[in-house]
This record gives sequence, structure tokens and C-alpha cells, in this order.
Amino acid sequence: MTGCLMILLIGSLLQGTNCNKFQTKLPQTVQVMTGSCVTVPCSFDVEQTFEQYLHDTCEAIWCSPKNVPQLSDSSPKTGNLTMKNCTTTFNNMQTLHTKTYHFRIDCKNDLKYSFIPPSVKIEVTDHFPSPTLTPSTLKIKEGESVSLMCSAPAPCLPHPPNLTWTPTLGNIQETLHENLDKTKFKTSVMNFIASHLHHEQNISCTAAYKKQDGSPDAAFTTSLIPDVLFCPKNVTVSVSPLGLVLENSNVTLTCNSDANPAEQNYTWHGVDEGQEIVIGIGKILNITVSGNRKSFVCMAENDVGEQRSSITHIDVLYSPKNVSVSVNPSGPIQENSNVILTCNSDANPAEQNYTWYGADGGQEIVIGTGKILYIILSTNQKSFFCKAGNDLGEQYSNITHIDVLYSPKNVTVSVSPAGPILDNSNVSLTCNSDANPAEQNYTWYEVKAAQEIVTGSGKILNFKTTTDRETFFCKAQNDLGEERSNLRHIDVLFPSQILFSSKCMKTSNQVSCSCETAGNPSPTTHWYLNGKPVIQSSQMVITHDFVNSSYMRSIITVDEPQDRDLSTLQCFSSNSLGSARKEFCVSCLENSRENESQIWMPLFIATVVVFLLIVCTLLLVIGFQKTHYKPKSVTAASGQHGAKEQTTADNREPSTGTDLSSNHPEKMTKSSADKSEDVAYARSKWRKNNKAKEEDIYVNLELSDGSCLNEKKCENGEEHCVSSEKEVGSLHTEDKTKKIRKESEVVYAQVKFWTKTPESQ
Repeated sequence: MTGCLMILLIGSLLQGTNCNKFQTKLPQTVQVMTGSCVTVPCSFDVEQTFEQYLHDTCEAIWCSPKNVPQLSDSSPKTGNLTMKNCTTTFNNMQTLHTKTYHFRIDCKNDLKYSFIPPSVKIEVTDHFPSPTLTPSTLKIKEGESVSLMCSAPAPCLPHPPNLTWTPTLGNIQETLHENLDKTKFKTSVMNFIASHLHHEQNISCTAAYKKQDGSPDAAFTTSLIPDVLFCPKNVTVSVSPLGLVLENSNVTLTCNSDANPAEQNYTWHGVDEGQEIVIGIGKILNITVSGNRKSFVCMAENDVGEQRSSITHIDVLYSPKNVSVSVNPSGPIQENSNVILTCNSDANPAEQNYTWYGADGGQEIVIGTGKILYIILSTNQKSFFCKAGNDLGEQYSNITHIDVLYSPKNVTVSVSPAGPILDNSNVSLTCNSDANPAEQNYTWYEVKAAQEIVTGSGKILNFKTTTDRETFFCKAQNDLGEERSNLRHIDVLFPSQILFSSKCMKTSNQVSCSCETAGNPSPTTHWYLNGKPVIQSSQMVITHDFVNSSYMRSIITVDEPQDRDLSTLQCFSSNSLGSARKEFCVSCLENSRENESQIWMPLFIATVVVFLLIVCTLLLVIGFQKTHYKPKSVTAASGQHGAKEQTTADNREPSTGTDLSSNHPEKMTKSSADKSEDVAYARSKWRKNNKAKEEDIYVNLELSDGSCLNEKKCENGEEHCVSSEKEVGSLHTEDKTKKIRKESEVVYAQVKFWTKTPESQ
């Protein structure tokens, strides 16, 4: 089926459909490298009534002219069909895929259509076109800008070709472009400045295509050879004959250079005492040398420009040359040692006089004459040169530096990076000194609070800066001695900070707030109230106190603070590295004073009460002791007990209500009757414990006054009463053998009885 007949409707045949509404756009031909991928740009349109059928169930099918599905083995990936994008990428294309194809949409509904025409021809080939260079030829002057463009087809959008320039001469920009038929191509533009070095140099662009069949990537190259016009380069002078030339001899000078186009003019100059004089023209110059005519320069010129050679000196026999100094002994020599210096030279005729010079400290001082000089070395006298002369002239030697051994001198510390350094930055300190042999040991010291602390070793000290690590010095040492540097201060930069010591103070009619800030560079401070800067006035005075360059105290004093709202008072401190802001809660300061008075008054009253209670307790204890050690007789007929004292662990009577005097008076009477003694005084002590332990069950049996002892123990509602030491002992034995649960509550009472004495009656 072809054309509109390819529209299939589920359940019925579509009649009267406008076929012109079903269209697709395809390139006529797409060329692809064998084993690579290809992207076929494609878009389509359908009749409006069928757009409702475009959804995710639709499938793109590429068919041969016989409407047979093809290319399913190439892992096709198609665009969003719901957006009418049928662009498809086919992978690993082979020569058997070289055919003409058309697009078909097949949805899981009533929309199924083969778009014929148009069709696209996919050509799979091993002979892919080489990239194109624009311009294809290049002729340019040195120093001018050059822009070369290399373009190559990009049949596969996921894997465009890789464009490479050889050599890479400048900046490269790559761009992916689109042809009118929506196929893609890639360009690479290389911009550079033409140089004489590029002349006749092969410049090539290579396009490499990625293969997907495992074979090596395919590369295609296009080249050009630029013609660069440049002025003469590498201008030199050659002399004939070579070697030594007697003064007033004839020599031939030739000017050589490299230029495009070739040189057209040559000019010769004679150089005498810094002055240049024209002495001839042409590539070759014949001249007679003399003492005043032995240095020459040539100038080569073409249409592009000109260049001159360096000065050529002809070696003519004349006054002394090659003057040098030899030292004995050779090698390193210790400071304050004797040495012998010899002045050597080459001259014709031979030298007749010699003069010696010292060259230390940038000054040249005559220190002797003669071919040989004896001298004592020091660090200030170790550099020398000599002058040799004959009848034709004289010449000086180079400066000879003797290797003098000495202990470290001029020890200094250098900082990297130099200048102010940010806090918490990496910094390197280098210990520099002048010593021979070179320093073997370096020791670093940090100065804190007038103390020198060893902080490292080695020529270089690396650390992170902090505001409390700013002053250092180093000590350099070798086998001959040591020396230390001066103190080196590091200027540490840190952002502005408001210190915790900032605070406010309030009096009855004045508020004073201090904002203490630190920072490097030196911080600036401003006060704000209600978000606006505070303006200096008679009632709001601002003063600044600079403690040092990094620390400042700003004080604002407000008179009659009750007349204004200071709840938004802020201090703002800043420098170039940062800022800080602090809000002062003046109202909180007032509340703190009120709360303080409210807290201290009850605390004072409570302290006084506790003190009075302690005094009363002491008085009661003293009274009790007097009563205890001075008993008085009390008749039994009185029916009264002596003073009775009862205490408990929690200042309450036990919950079981076990009061020996009130609950069981008969037992109290019986206990006293058995002894035939009247009770004069009784003291009961209650102990209460939730966890009964063996050590909690105790009775003091050692009574020096021979009084009776009665103990009552209440355990879980049971009562055990004892009236003698024997019964108490049996009670302890029972407690040790009896298992008492941890949850049981035990209450003890210990009672002492004192008998009447004849004195008390």
C-alpha cells in the first residue's frame, strides 16, 4: 500500500482524508563512514484530526521502497514522535545498509502511515571526503593575523568528528553547524600571528571519525604550505682569512641572512668607540684592518624590512688580551689566610707592566703592582683583577673571586608572599645569609611575650599565619660559627571583629557602651540606632581610642537614656576584609539590675534566718548537755516524764506511728518496773530506710550509766519490742538470718532511760 492508502484505521477504512496534511522532511542523501553512526534529520506532520493519536505508543519505522522495515539491526534511536520529531540515529552502519529509505509511523491506535515521498539515501563508504581548509592557499606578511578554518561533515550527531591542527599555532574555536537540509558539519578555526618560522611550514587539519565496529578510527587530512613574507633574519658576518690577522692586513667580510623575498640591499658600518660609520655597500666588503678598524656591522634589507648583524671583531695582533688571574693555593681558603695571586695575559709584544685592583663593595682600589701579589684574605677582601700593558696598549682581567671560608654573616629573613598577609594563609620564611661553607643548620625562633621559642628548623619555615604568630628570627650555623638575624615582623591581615569584652554600663542618668574591635587593616567603627547612623550630639557622644593599628575602642555615651529607645543600638565595625555587627541590649541591662535586686534581698533574708536557726540549735544543744550531766530526781507519783526529745530523718514522726511514749505506755511502764527504776528522761531517735541493710540495724549497748535500753523495730507492719540487752542481741541475730526484701520499709527507734538518783529526789 502507498500514499494515503497506508493510513489504517482500527475497525474501518478512512475515507476522504486530505493526504497533503501528511508530510515529512528528509535530506536527499546522507553519507556515513563504514562502521560509524549516522543521524538522519527528520520531521513530519499529520492531519489535525490525527494529532490526538500521537503519544508514547507510536513507533518510528524506516522502510525500503517495498515498505519492508529496515535498519532494525543498527539500534536506531528516534526523537520525540509526539513533538513530530522523527530524527533517528543509526549505529555501526555497514555497506549493506546503502539504500533508499522512507519514514513510517506506527501507533497502537488508528494512526499508521508511511510517508512516501520523500525518501533519503544513506551512503555507507570507506572513501569519506577530507576536511576543507579555508583559505586553501596562504600568502601573508609576518606579523599579520591569520585565520584558518577547517570544516568536515558530521554525519553522526552523538559522535561528531575530532578536528586536530598540526602544528597548533594559536587559539582554536570549534563549532557545530547545520546545513539547509538539517545535516550537520563541524568547523575548527585557528587564529594566529604569522611569523617567519611559519614560512613553508606544512599546516594540516585532520578529521577523525569514531568507529563502532571495533576497527581503528578513520582519519582524513588536508594541508597547506603558507608563503610568509618577512624581513631579513639571522644576519651574520663571516671573515676571511680566519684566525689572527696582523694589523693593516686585508680581509674579506661577507654579509649572510635569511629573508623572503631575498635581500636586495646590504650596507656596512664600522664601529669605533661606540660610533657607527658607513664604510661600504654590497654583500661582500674588502677592507684593511687596523687597531682602529677591527669591528664591523652589516645591514640587510628587502621589501618587507631590514635587520642588522651583531658586531664582528677581527682578532688583530695588538696590545695584551685575555688577561686572567690565578690563585695559589687553589680551592677554598679560610679567612685571614695568605694567598699568592698571579696575573696572566696574551699579548704581542709581551706585557711590560701589571697593576692589581681590589673589587669588593663595588669599588675598584689599587692594592699593588707586579705580576705576583701576596695578600691576606678576608670577607671584605676576596675579589681581585689585574691590568696588563705593553707598548701597544693594555687590558684588564675579569674579576677573580676567591672562595673564602667564613662563618655566617648578614643573616636576614625573607617572607613569601611579601607584604601584608591574610590571617590563616600559608607563608614561607626563608633564612638568608652569607657563609662559606654554606649553612648546615638553621633554627627558627618565635618571639612571644619577650620569650624566644624554638619553632622549627631548616632554611625554609612553612606555616599558617595567625594573629598571635607575627615575630620571628632565625639562626644560621656552619662548621665555623653561627649568627642570628634581626627580628622579622609579619603583617597579618584579618577581617574586622567585635570582641567579647564589648559591653554597656548604666548609671541613673547615663548609658555608656564600649565597642572593642580588632582588625588589620585598621577597622572603622560606626554606631547605628533604629537602623540609622548615630549623629554626634551633646546627648550622644562618640569617642574613639586607638590602642594600636589593629585594635580600637569606640565608646558611645548617652545622657538621659530614659528619654529614648536604645533597644536597637548597634555597633558596626569593618575593614577591607570583612565586617562585624553587635547589638547592645540596653533594656536587658536594666532588667538584669532589677532581677539582681529581687534575687539578693530574699537571699539575704534566708541567710539571716539560717544563721539564727544555727544559733538556736547550738543553745539547745548546750542546754541539753547541761541537763544530761546534771540529773535531778523526779517522783513517779508526778505521773510525768522528763523532758522528751524526738528526732526523725525527715523531721517527721515515722508513718507507722510507733511512738514509744504514746502508743505503748504499758510497755514503757513494764520496762521501768522490771528494773525498779523511775524514768527521769527519755530520748528517742528514729531512722527510716527504704532498703534495709545489716548495718542499718544497730543498738548502742555500751552505756556507762547502767541505764535500761529499749528498742522498737517496725518492719512491714510487724512490731518487735525489746527491753533488755539480751533481747536486743537476739533481735540483731534474727535480723541477720532473716531475709528482708529490698522494698520493705524499716523504722528504728533508739531510747535511752536514765534512772532516778537520790540527788534528784
